[in-house]
Amino acid sequence: MISLAVFVLCVFFGTSGKAEGNPTIKSPACRNIPGSAGYPSPVTWDELNATIYGLLVNVVPSAKYCVSLPSGACTDAQWTSALFRSGIPGAMDQVNWEQGYDLMPPSLCLRNTTVCGQGDVLIYSVEAETVADIQAAVKFASTYNLRLAVKSSGHDYLGRSTAPYSLLIRTTNFKNISFTNDEVTMGSGVFSQTLIQRTKESGKIVLTALAATTCTAGEFQVVVANGELLQVNSISHADLFYALRGGRSGSWGVIVSTTFRTFPTFNVTSSIILSSAANNIAAGALATIHAQHIFDMDPTMALLAPFLNASLALPNAVLLSQDYAYGNINDAMLQADDSVGINLVLGPRLISAAMYRDSPAKVGQVYKALLNSKLHPMCL
Repeated sequence: MISLAVFVLCVFFGTSGKAEGNPTIKSPACRNIPGSAGYPSPVTWDELNATIYGLLVNVVPSAKYCVSLPSGACTDAQWTSALFRSGIPGAMDQVNWEQGYDLMPPSLCLRNTTVCGQGDVLIYSVEAETVADIQAAVKFASTYNLRLAVKSSGHDYLGRSTAPYSLLIRTTNFKNISFTNDEVTMGSGVFSQTLIQRTKESGKIVLTALAATTCTAGEFQVVVANGELLQVNSISHADLFYALRGGRSGSWGVIVSTTFRTFPTFNVTSSIILSSAANNIAAGALATIHAQHIFDMDPTMALLAPFLNASLALPNAVLLSQDYAYGNINDAMLQADDSVGINLVLGPRLISAAMYRDSPAKVGQVYKALLNSKLHPMCL
């Protein structure tokens, strides 16, 4: 039996727009946009659509899509559901990335408003179903000097899977999953929740995200800029393999499928702890204690006891809940949906193990500094 302890400490920050540093689009200096001499005509777009058998669709922001529903609006449950939003070609999980705050003039499409611009949402999307569809879209964009964006689920917290005036390639329809010995190969539109469920059915587990609707990547099949389909791993195209594992969304090509090593599934004891801090000083102290005990892995002791005892001794810190469960690791990882539909800009999330091990107080100082900043924390 393996014990799995999870302490949840999260900070979300609201924002009214895009991160600073994004260029303002004023002219088609690099890529063709509507109005450019080289931008495709309606007839040319129709020809592309015929080539890919009607998979080219017009794209609108999620707020405008909601108005088109028979009810005339999205419910709150729909608006905040990543599963629901994944079915809208123009939707981003964080709606600030749909807004054209940096355009001249700004172009916005906000929920429950009467006027909707296109914002930073693309005009056309190729709802690809085959490698040939992706290749056709890539070659079309190259021929007409169009910016390309690539999206599977829309989880990019920096908004890189959308861009104004560009052509979108969506891989949401690539849902195939196959098992070979100790490997699983999945299409680039397979959500983590589906992967976790399917591997459990086969008595396996893979290293994947906990979020329900993220899409995962391992060894790759990828269509690159010249339209060629490559098999990419640590031996074949090793430089591209390295880049794909750490590069930004859509930088190096359009991922068609990925292959992962699987492991025999197993049972775990899991625990999720939710704590609350009354002020920023207490929140920083709680983060410090978490850092001090993150490496508590001595199986001879109650793993969570040192952290719990220390955190409960803090003034202005309260234990809200602690849930325990024992069962299959796949079930412990499985999430039904992700709560989205808010304004959010996410900064770097990687803190080195050395920082936690050697300087836990600095971790708490960082949390406190963030909370004292002007970023307006929504929850802790």
